Amino acid sequence: MTGMADSPGCRGPASDQPTTPDETPASTSRPPVPDAVAHHLASATDAGREFYGILRDIVQRHAPEATEEISYSMPVFLVDGKRLLHAAPWKAHLAIYPLPEERDLDPQTTAALATHSSGASTLKLLYNKPFPTELVDAVVRAHLARLADGR
Repeated sequence: MTGMADSPGCRGPASDQPTTPDETPASTSRPPVPDAVAHHLASATDAGREFYGILRDIVQRHAPEATEEISYSMPVFLVDGKRLLHAAPWKAHLAIYPLPEERDLDPQTTAALATHSSGASTLKLLYNKPFPTELVDAVVRAHLARLADGR
């Protein structure tokens, strides 16, 4: 199977697998993870959940008010109701959509994105490689700058 059929979110309605309290973040300082997001992540690989968790921690560090929901059949982080970024844990990689605009990035980050970019506007993080924390941190900050500018 290829395409969206491989997406963890394409396994049926949320009622097929009830969520458990174990699927919510341990920290009480974070907003609770909605059942739909927890359900989506429940069908991801262990590596997918691990990478998504690292991304979630980065987002929460910079935007503790960020919330999560499902949009376009994948998790999306929202800040004040506006899309910060989408993330999808696929079989072999975590995809983050969209890439930030170059005007919001420094030249080093732009160069680093070239080695992790896939498609028109996708950051592709392979599970068999270390999570690029500094790069993802810069991407999150760039998206927050876009929102602060009203874009």
